[in-house]
Amino acid sequence: MDKSHLQRRGQTWYVRLRIPEQLQHLFDGRKERLKSLQTRDLHEANVRKHVYIAKWKKQFAELMAEGEGTLASEIRKTATAYRAMVEAGTISERTRLGFEEFLDSHNPEIWDKPNTNDEEANAALKHAYKVLEDPAIEDGSDTLSEALKAHLKGLATRSPPSTVDARKRYVTAFMAWLPGGSFKPLDSITRRDASKYRDERLMTSDRSITTQNNTLSHISTFFTWAVDSGYSESNPFHALRIRKPIRGEKKEERHEWSKEDLIVLLKGIKEHRKPTDPLWPLTVIALFTGMRGNEIASLEIADVHLGGKTPYLHIGEGKTESSIRDIPIHPALLPMMNDLTNYSTDGFLISGLKEGGKDKKKFHNQSKRFGTLTRSALKIKDKGLVFHSLRNTFTGSLERAGIAENVIQQIIGHKKKSLAFNTYSDGMHLGQLMEAVEKVNYGREINSIATKQIQKPQT
Repeated sequence: MDKSHLQRRGQTWYVRLRIPEQLQHLFDGRKERLKSLQTRDLHEANVRKHVYIAKWKKQFAELMAEGEGTLASEIRKTATAYRAMVEAGTISERTRLGFEEFLDSHNPEIWDKPNTNDEEANAALKHAYKVLEDPAIEDGSDTLSEALKAHLKGLATRSPPSTVDARKRYVTAFMAWLPGGSFKPLDSITRRDASKYRDERLMTSDRSITTQNNTLSHISTFFTWAVDSGYSESNPFHALRIRKPIRGEKKEERHEWSKEDLIVLLKGIKEHRKPTDPLWPLTVIALFTGMRGNEIASLEIADVHLGGKTPYLHIGEGKTESSIRDIPIHPALLPMMNDLTNYSTDGFLISGLKEGGKDKKKFHNQSKRFGTLTRSALKIKDKGLVFHSLRNTFTGSLERAGIAENVIQQIIGHKKKSLAFNTYSDGMHLGQLMEAVEKVNYGREINSIATKQIQKPQT
């Protein structure tokens, strides 16, 4: 390997490897993979890159072996060619007999062939016979691939692009792992298959438990749809989950920022970013309101109410009905809020944020920048400390101040757990909520850093 596999972004070196063309559909259509080597030193980067290159090449080789040059792939290609001739109207009896002879020559029930235990080949063979017996059927109508196509087509009409993309990615990855692949009928997939995928593929990866369970949830939702749509009789992924660590075990879930890490974070943004960088107000507002990143990035000037006895922010839409709420503005935030409203150039509280991601969210790019800053520049390696952890930190501060659970839930936009509160109460009024918010205190050093006024953007 030479230096062409290395790429520098800022001060950090990344390793780059091209994905084989026939595998790009498994990697969201990407042509290359990048991995941060977490070092600024070129020599160290050259040493570390070989570990990742060897790991990726082994993975690519395994994936290639599963789908190329195998008996199953030969059967699939022949069936596809036969299907094309049927649709073009150029099929002849001689061709049909030739196709039938080809299938029979590989059928373990007719000949004592060594592929008897080749699940992928047998699944492809079963489908090919179906194509032969009824040329009018849709190609692979009862297989994973065709069911997924139908599912995604309907999903795209009612769900955001990011959901459609995630569903396709997770189910496709499962198909790539499953013996028989995309040609395997849904009804032949068992609970044992699902459990093996969880244990052998997901739990051995370096993904967080939340991501692993999200993967299982997407696949399970697909199979639930398949049952409802008549493609399958059961959902093998129903209620299949990976348990979270119990007390005493290592946790990977989000948790509060410690005072020490908060100081590193706040000083780090000041040190590594320009004074006008939007990461600064996004971080400070999250720390003193508990708002989600997308909620802050979407705030318009019209949502900011600085007059009156109790200044507040209005959240007009969100993930749930409880997300729609009014949040009192902590006194420490007032100078920043005044500056942001005065400096706005596009009607938003934080100006200049560009939309990104499948759902065109204003916070998408800032979320990635926050992760790069904390992991690469500030060397904060705790996976439980992300931007959303600022919300945990705010909530924890309220809890330690003795604020009642229903009040906290109203402030942060969670559905009240108590049926009585949920059914009969309209919630606390702004004055009462302000009394709770004012008790959020991170100590003199953090407060003094966080509450400094922002710099006016240059025009």
